[in-house]
Amino acid sequence: MGRIELPGSSAGTMKLVGAVSSLIVALAGMVVAIRNRKKVNYPDAATLIIAHSASMVDGRFVDLDGAANMRDLGGYMTSDGRTVKRGQVYRSARLSGLTERDHATLTTLGIKLVCDLRSTKEMHTEPDRLPSQIAYHHLAINDDTPVWQRLSALMSGRPSLAQQLSSLYTDLFIDRNAKVFGGTLRLLAAESNRPAIFHCNAGKDRAGIVSALLLLVLGVPEETVIADYSLSNRYYDHFRRMVAPRITRLGVFNVTVDDLYPLITADPEILRSALAHIRSQYGSIQNYLTGPAGLDAVTLQHLRNSLLE
Repeated sequence: MGRIELPGSSAGTMKLVGAVSSLIVALAGMVVAIRNRKKVNYPDAATLIIAHSASMVDGRFVDLDGAANMRDLGGYMTSDGRTVKRGQVYRSARLSGLTERDHATLTTLGIKLVCDLRSTKEMHTEPDRLPSQIAYHHLAINDDTPVWQRLSALMSGRPSLAQQLSSLYTDLFIDRNAKVFGGTLRLLAAESNRPAIFHCNAGKDRAGIVSALLLLVLGVPEETVIADYSLSNRYYDHFRRMVAPRITRLGVFNVTVDDLYPLITADPEILRSALAHIRSQYGSIQNYLTGPAGLDAVTLQHLRNSLLE
């Protein structure tokens, strides 16, 4: 039996070869462009910290050997003249490196609950190391952004990175994970769970949104909330050291840890934009929390009653 020729098969093969060749040429050109691109000179991260007397309350920052960016959300004044209670709610970066000294510190603070907002992968790779008496809740926010999209943003530089982070806040965190934020606030509302810590990896993005929602519910002015968010920039050098080993493979694309500045800083405009998104899409912070976040007005009022003095 003779060989059967499929109509158009040769032409199809040639088209495929041509397409692959064009892709290789395009990628090669992209790599050359990236290697030759001009580096951006970013400002000192400290310049992003908003000077605000309320944010610098003595004892706000908790010194831990194995964790960074842990601080007390208490001490802030509300619009009606009340104050957020000290020593009740803390925000932090990951707690996977806690030492015995750190365990003693958490015990002294009376911590009863830890809410972990990291992805499932982050949690399994570097699990929290906590004293046995502390209850642990994992409320995962998983980032399913395609790898190619992240790499494309890295290649494009500052505008794309800032846009990617802004979209991460609005699309992934706020719109698609409202239940996680609602669940975290519900746990914090129970007095039997406090003092409590909530954290993510660096303690600035996912934890930053929880902090903002909680403080706004309590009646803290938005500018104070944004100033609190900006305090994470005190830990920029720590974030830089944390990220550097993870991007070594991107060296071929001329990407260094300094190129990630927009991602590892806490730019106040990112949070400002995220809060504007909530009001635009849901009408108000209260509507967002009693709508997609799944809370009720009674829980929000209980937060105010129990965390304000």
